[in-house]
Amino acid sequence: MFVKQFHMIYALHNGNLVHISNVSNGLKCECFCPACNGKLIAKKGKVMMHHFAHYDSEECKYGYETSLHLAAKQMIMEHKKIMIPAVYLNFPGSGRERILLSKAKEIKVDQVLLEQRQESIIPDVVLISDQKKIYVEIYVTHAVDTDKTLKIKNSGISTIEIDLSAYKQSLEKEDLEKIIFEDSEQKKWIYNSFEKECLQKFISVAKPMPIISRGYTEHVDYCPMSRRKWHGKPYANFIDDCCGCEFCISAAEDKIFCSAEAGIAEMEDFRKNMEERKLFYMNKADDERYDCFSKRICPNCGGKLVERMGRYGEFWGCDNYPHCRFTVNIDKETGEIIMKS
Repeated sequence: MFVKQFHMIYALHNGNLVHISNVSNGLKCECFCPACNGKLIAKKGKVMMHHFAHYDSEECKYGYETSLHLAAKQMIMEHKKIMIPAVYLNFPGSGRERILLSKAKEIKVDQVLLEQRQESIIPDVVLISDQKKIYVEIYVTHAVDTDKTLKIKNSGISTIEIDLSAYKQSLEKEDLEKIIFEDSEQKKWIYNSFEKECLQKFISVAKPMPIISRGYTEHVDYCPMSRRKWHGKPYANFIDDCCGCEFCISAAEDKIFCSAEAGIAEMEDFRKNMEERKLFYMNKADDERYDCFSKRICPNCGGKLVERMGRYGEFWGCDNYPHCRFTVNIDKETGEIIMKS
């Protein structure tokens, strides 16, 4: 069914794409629909926005969308460039924040192909830049579906989606140019091969660890960070400790990939040796433990730290004792904080 609020403002004239502002009014425009090749009339009155309409047939279902594909191609071909979105590394299922791999940047475009089959898929636009392909999908009425997304990922070709669905009226030329040539929220990566490469790099140094259900909670035993301890055995609570942890690279229903033993949480860690990484994250963990103590939270199990009196005087202990034996002593002379698990 044709979406009436979308007015076609691009059409074909002598085989070339033209904007409504550059043609004569009425049938003198001598224009045709880029989708069905039907004869068009240019409506350039004083009340409605200027647009093309089919002259002797019903409005074409794909005319507006196809005209935008052609317009985007023509703009990119004329300027030989496009602004591609920033690339972020997402950690699937882990709950940790994504990290920026590459800022949005302008790239040179050598060639533009429109709706040409690429193995098992037909992208809306194919860009060739520095001998590499980038697919562009233009979303007007239908986003890229699951099947096509899977084919794109299997192809290994980075793909951008330009989302024009929010525009309730026809998209003017200036708006489309801004979206294509500036850093725009309407552009996003459906798939990016560099992100995939970086994720695989993290997974290659991560250790798969099973998620174990115990009653209403899920645990990961032998947590390398010793987030919690139970009768001396280190473990982590999947929801409270693993989700959001900088070393949790990915998580599925039955396991996580943890990079804590390798000491790698950021891209720059790959450029450091093991000793440098170990020292950095050991100091960071100590800072976190001191921060927990300042809030009177046990860094081992998340319990509450309470003040107690022992054989050698006052100390802080976990209220989950004897299951958690974390203690803090403060040297009265030096003020040194001494933590013991």
